[in-house]
Amino acid sequence: MLPRLFIHSYLSLEECKELEFIHKSSSTEGYRPNVFSTIIPLLIATNSSHLIMPIIPFERQSKTCTLKMKYQLSEYFDT
Repeated sequence: MLPRLFIHSYLSLEECKELEFIHKSSSTEGYRPNVFSTIIPLLIATNSSHLIMPIIPFERQSKTCTLKMKYQLSEYFDT
């Protein structure tokens, strides 16, 4: 298993609390026992669409960060 990467100041404390609230209020058990997940299609299916709007900016931000990290890794390993 790969180690986790912590990016400090990626989200503010308020944003973390908002995402934690959404996750605690709408998560379901995933494909692994005792592992809970929150996904946008599930929020739509359970008529919790009002919880989607706060997630969208974070999703975009994480995709951008992932692409930047992927580029930096490819440059580092020269692939």
